[in-house]
Amino acid sequence: MRAPVRITHRAGSGRDGDAEPVTESRRRRFNRRFKAVHPWIATAAAAGALWFGWLNWQESRESPELRVDLPSVLRIGQERGAMVFIQPTLTSPKEADEVEVVTSARLEAAYAGPPGTGREYRARPSFYWVENVFWKFSEEGSFDHWWNSDPGPLVIKQDEPQQKTMYFYARNWRFAPGRYDLTLTLHRGSEQKPLSRRFCVTFRASDLVAMSQAATTDNTSYYRFRNDVPGVGAEGCHFLY
Repeated sequence: MRAPVRITHRAGSGRDGDAEPVTESRRRRFNRRFKAVHPWIATAAAAGALWFGWLNWQESRESPELRVDLPSVLRIGQERGAMVFIQPTLTSPKEADEVEVVTSARLEAAYAGPPGTGREYRARPSFYWVENVFWKFSEEGSFDHWWNSDPGPLVIKQDEPQQKTMYFYARNWRFAPGRYDLTLTLHRGSEQKPLSRRFCVTFRASDLVAMSQAATTDNTSYYRFRNDVPGVGAEGCHFLY
């Protein structure tokens, strides 16, 4: 009988023995590659941060932006002339080194119907900015406007919006029944063009009668016109409500 053959494995031989040297070799190659690429990654990240910082700085140097939102409620009255009270919201959406200044405001009205009316209704009134006001009840119980500030420049910052109630007056002119297209134009201190916002108001004959009677009896002669009441009015115009 043959003697049994003894098979032995030396440490570091065969597949199991080669595993450790192969893994160590791969790790060394990875470390060398990472050390070579790492400076480029850091450089690219720094360049990206510098680029975005430059963009933010450049944007802050641009001219300020002005946003104008018109209210849903107007107050209108008629005595010897037409009175319109409007409270727009003036905001600056983005941060800028300079501030936006509204230097003046103008209100225009154009008669838009009904068709076939006389030429006398189509005269364009000259509204001027009288002052800024606020509303409160007097001791006698009447609801009236009071002086708040003169029609001077309005400074608008990103963290300081403006919401003044502007009082416009057209001397020796009155609204007639029908629809009017009105345009509020704000002139700015920057070199940018003026901003204009349009809205419409519709008057019924009964509305004007009520306004005239109120003005002659010392009652509240300023009526609210709204464009946000469901089922009232049409075409987004302001109606007496």
